[in-house]
Amino acid sequence: MMEIRWVLATLAVFYCRSGLCQSNVTTDANTASPETATPLEAPTPTNATQVNTTPMSAVQSTSPLVAQQNNVTTTNVVAINTTKGSATTTLSTTLSAAITTSTNDDIATVSITPTSPPEHFLIFVDKKTAFFGLVSQGVIESGRILTGKEADAIGGPFTSVVSGQFLSEFWALAFDYRKNLVYYTNYNYNYLGVYNTKERSHKIVMSRMSYGIDGMAVDWLTGNLYWIDTDKNWIIVSEPSFTHYFPMQRINSKVPAKITVDAVGRMLYWSEVATDGCRIFRSDLGGNDKVLLHVFLDVTFIHDIKFDPNEKRLYWSETERTTNTGKIRSCLAANLNNITTIFTEANARFWGIASYENLLYLTDRENKRLTVVDKQTQEVLKRTRPVASSDPRSMIVFGPRNQPIPANHSHPCHNHPCSQICLPTPTSFHQCACAVGFVLSGDGVSCTNGHVTDNFLLVYDSPHKKIFQISLDNPNNVSTVPVKNPGLIFSVAYDDVYGLIYYSDSEKETISRARLDGTNQEIFMHGVSAHAVSIDKVSRNLYYADSKIDAIMVTSLELANMSRALHLNNIFKTFEMHVDNVLGKIFWSDWGGESTDGSAVGRIESANLDGTDRKILSESNEEPHGLAVDSANNMLYWTEVLQGNIRWLNLQTGQTGEYNVGLAQHPRRKVNQLTGIALHGTTLYITDQLHPSVYRLSTEDVINGVSPAGAVTKFGPDVFFSLTGVEVAKKQNLAATKCSYNRGGCPQICLPTMHSFTCACANHYVPVNGTCARQHETDEQPPTFGQTCLPSIQYVSLEPCQSTYKFNYTVPNATDNSGVVKLRPPRHQPPPYDLKPGGNFFEYRAEDLSGNVATCTFNVFVYKTVCRGLPAGSFGQTSCDMLYGSEVKARCRYNTSITITYKCSALGQWEIKGFNICPNSLPSTTVPPSVHTDPPKTDFTSLESMTTKKRRSDGTSGGVIALIVLLVLGIVGVTAFFAYRYRHKLPHIRNVIWKNGDDRIYLAPNEAMDDGWPSSNVYTAT
Repeated sequence: MMEIRWVLATLAVFYCRSGLCQSNVTTDANTASPETATPLEAPTPTNATQVNTTPMSAVQSTSPLVAQQNNVTTTNVVAINTTKGSATTTLSTTLSAAITTSTNDDIATVSITPTSPPEHFLIFVDKKTAFFGLVSQGVIESGRILTGKEADAIGGPFTSVVSGQFLSEFWALAFDYRKNLVYYTNYNYNYLGVYNTKERSHKIVMSRMSYGIDGMAVDWLTGNLYWIDTDKNWIIVSEPSFTHYFPMQRINSKVPAKITVDAVGRMLYWSEVATDGCRIFRSDLGGNDKVLLHVFLDVTFIHDIKFDPNEKRLYWSETERTTNTGKIRSCLAANLNNITTIFTEANARFWGIASYENLLYLTDRENKRLTVVDKQTQEVLKRTRPVASSDPRSMIVFGPRNQPIPANHSHPCHNHPCSQICLPTPTSFHQCACAVGFVLSGDGVSCTNGHVTDNFLLVYDSPHKKIFQISLDNPNNVSTVPVKNPGLIFSVAYDDVYGLIYYSDSEKETISRARLDGTNQEIFMHGVSAHAVSIDKVSRNLYYADSKIDAIMVTSLELANMSRALHLNNIFKTFEMHVDNVLGKIFWSDWGGESTDGSAVGRIESANLDGTDRKILSESNEEPHGLAVDSANNMLYWTEVLQGNIRWLNLQTGQTGEYNVGLAQHPRRKVNQLTGIALHGTTLYITDQLHPSVYRLSTEDVINGVSPAGAVTKFGPDVFFSLTGVEVAKKQNLAATKCSYNRGGCPQICLPTMHSFTCACANHYVPVNGTCARQHETDEQPPTFGQTCLPSIQYVSLEPCQSTYKFNYTVPNATDNSGVVKLRPPRHQPPPYDLKPGGNFFEYRAEDLSGNVATCTFNVFVYKTVCRGLPAGSFGQTSCDMLYGSEVKARCRYNTSITITYKCSALGQWEIKGFNICPNSLPSTTVPPSVHTDPPKTDFTSLESMTTKKRRSDGTSGGVIALIVLLVLGIVGVTAFFAYRYRHKLPHIRNVIWKNGDDRIYLAPNEAMDDGWPSSNVYTAT
């Protein structure tokens, strides 16, 4: 009951603060009305004697839940009571238990539900209430940002505000009080999220950008968010909508680096960690006038840094290098050289700081606890450990006091004319800034992109929905292709004939096109999830891989929404595609196939431009991605994502090679993500999703496998975030084909061949009298396998000494009246397959473009024959266990110097091999011969009975064997007795012979097995 009360009371805070409930506050005769803070002015700091001692005695709520209650519950939620002589510090309030069940989440894996006591704290404070929360590492359970309340300060309990996915790890925190926003980063899932405390909703505003974010801070007067990234080594600023952001200040720091904002003074402070110590810097909010304030050679880490706008004082936490002592130190903004020590504790790591009036709240990761310290007396007022597995980190105080707005305030960025980002300066002026790919025009207000029309790279950042152009002549000239409302950009191709860029959007399932300046934007293909696109510039066709139907498709650039499937079978995860007009080929990389042993296979494949002559060029267990073709030298290059390698293949000789690029692995994830590759002349350009630059290297170095110093160099600025691909755009003089003009006279699609062309109709169209007519009638006829499907049941036996059976057959062939059918095999690799004993089920599924389905199914039962027991006098190991074909040697009974060889026959009997027999005796065995065959594994689980387990003999005498038999019979008798007692005591499970949770195995009577199989050793499971 107590747990329910604190959950309800805590959620009442959010419910009533959001304006969804109205409260009538009444006071007792002995109490005064609580003091409230205006939104435009910070509350006046109180002295150490009292913060707020006035509780609410009753609250009436319009919450539907509370309205159903007979009584209104009031609870003291937060209080700190510390007696120091005659001085007492108290912080308390009372809230009603109001609650709603809002789950308005933009993150599917985030829930807003109460959870168990939290792990580390986030602090929310305003004048009337103070309630605490937490950021959870979530390594074992789920990560959370929590809020909590209790009459005794920070002892718990807590309520979840953000519950992340399994293994979530929340790291950095910042807030904008007047917009009711809390910003947070999820390290493991690599996103920056925002939680609206009023609407109780979540939103991911930056995906794949939080691995290196150690700290965040908000300029609450403009709404700009600053974060410091030790992966990219930048301080980055974004305007409130996150549409525009840019790296504004270069840093050089290890983990952690922290940042804080003085919005009123318009200054930025941050810390950096180096090998020889730590540093604190300052600049204005535009990154100008950078100043090194302090260097601490005796400090290992500065874990957090916060600016108190009311005191105009900077606080930071540090760890001494030699003693591992945790310290909190501070200095005034007006006197930065006068550093004072606020608090010191041995063997402590104060990871988070929050300042509120005369109190400092600290998170201690070393001791896994939270500490409250009085700034003036430096005494510890409270220590608590939320839960045993807590790992407290970032901490903030959410409330108006820590984000004051000066009286008669006029801000230079209010109603600013900047087209993208406004940054206030320490004077009464502002400066405009532009995102990556834009430049500030001469008016100092608008942002433009100066794109070029030839000889450039197209690089794209899929997670952040960006396409950039980098001039090959001037790599510092970076321009954004400003397409409107993009989704997840997966692939890009450029048509230099008309100057159009084509890009696939797997989120919106479209292929769109636009000019480089963003004009003439239109959707070219609907309802496709193209992971790869490439253009045949000569024959005017677009090729793409559609992951919705796992097919290689082709369409004419002159006709929208009309495409034809070239290949439907054995297409799994196509990442990249390349058209080479000189070779007349399309190449694609594919990942997701399956080898004969079940492991994943990556392939590089090719086909003619009309889809014929499909070939597998390379097959490995790596994950191929980007492709580049050097048609002049018949060379093919591709990237391997996780290994960080470039592989190459000579298309004439078949010679292959591998080159390790040597890019530094991600400092935290310890991996590479080498994605894109493109060729220009003899230079290869590559992108790694975890690196902020484009890199280049020569084909000669790659083929020779040498890595001289400086072989791999950066190309252009390192201002990108997650580059997923690169494309070279350069006009070429290529010979025309018969498809180059007016589609070669074809009504829809013209496909070039080696010396001519062929006309093709799009899917759902059929050729009629030289044209393509749409199939108006609904196609309800499914595909057919004809006579190619195998018999429904087949029986085979294992070959001698084999544990699996190699089963080979001709793959069933499906046809359809539409002429297009997709065949889904039961396994990715073609036969033969190694089948295990028992039942093996196969299903081939054929589907046409209208969704009609036909199946071909068959079962292959594999028999396994074993011999029971061992021949008398046998010694040593059998050649292949007890399987059919196994051999074992035995000594003759009357002449042990003579040995003979027994062999397990197909009938499950030990037979003498050859013509040798023991003198004066016949061969004997310890047990009568019999055949044991494993039953088919169909809809039940077969258990090997005790009688089929391997038994070996080392010449044990008959008396010993008899003794063993008597012991076994005794055990069986005792077991039967207790089983009889047990089944009468629990009749509802009397036939259970094995149970695990809700899973049970029942003994089935022989007569229940009517399928013709021996049932003496068969059990059924339900």
